[in-house]
Amino acid sequence: MFSPHIYLSNNASIPRVGVGLASVENPEDLVYQALKNGIRLIDTASIYKKDREVGNAINKAISDGITTREEIFLVSKLWVHEKDDPLKALERQLKELGLNYVDLYLDHWPMQVFTRDGQLVKVPTHIVWKAMENLVERGMSKAIGIANYNVQRIMDLLSYAEISPSVLQVEVNPYFHQSSLINYCRSNNIAVMGYNSLCNAKYIYKFQPDFSLNLFEEPLIKALAEKYQKTPAQVILNWAVSQNIVVIPGTSHPSRIFENLDVLSFGLTSEELTKLKSLDRNIRCNDSTKWGFFEGVDFFA
Repeated sequence: MFSPHIYLSNNASIPRVGVGLASVENPEDLVYQALKNGIRLIDTASIYKKDREVGNAINKAISDGITTREEIFLVSKLWVHEKDDPLKALERQLKELGLNYVDLYLDHWPMQVFTRDGQLVKVPTHIVWKAMENLVERGMSKAIGIANYNVQRIMDLLSYAEISPSVLQVEVNPYFHQSSLINYCRSNNIAVMGYNSLCNAKYIYKFQPDFSLNLFEEPLIKALAEKYQKTPAQVILNWAVSQNIVVIPGTSHPSRIFENLDVLSFGLTSEELTKLKSLDRNIRCNDSTKWGFFEGVDFFA
């Protein structure tokens, strides 16, 4: 039904469906099994602290003849406390990964001021972005992008970027459509990668224990799952894929990898996609004001 890849502004192709590692407890086994079962998009980050395990899995899959490095699309992210030296940060990650490059490196959060060792550090985004561009020039990352930026931040970035962001990674799910942001990205040739697509990541409940929304129990989604003989999760992911949004659902169960890839095998009708708009509540599952290390700051405002 859908082609397995979409093309980025740097002409690289990225798989429509991958696996995200933010909440995964068994990254080495999960990544190896994912690659063994056809997944080629792996999303990780410095703050996840899983680089060694991810690298072990990738290198084992390559040595076992399952795939090649060129077939894998590896995404990582620059954490806020590393913004004054992205080169050093990515060098460290690549060493732990045991790899020569990542395919996409994202500025994880649009945060310009942070404290480290009791000292205030200020790193304006234009300085960070210049350093990110240097990573592309050095061949350490094939492309660069952003995460959790709003329209105004992207407009500012595009005003001085010599290498435009290829991807925006941001929360997108039927409870939180982000239509204006997505349309702005499309008009500027920035692909969108959605996280929290299922709105049930473990860290949501860790920081928001009273979170009670459940997409899997929505009558409309359950009805569509029954109609297409799919799971509610597959219907939700298909809704995103239908909008050309790359999805990276996390799972600690390798058996669900086939289920996630199968979202490309069917398509919701335009009428059904329109009906799903009724679920939009403009509510974030990923609420930065609840995260202790951001001290109640709303970075999306």
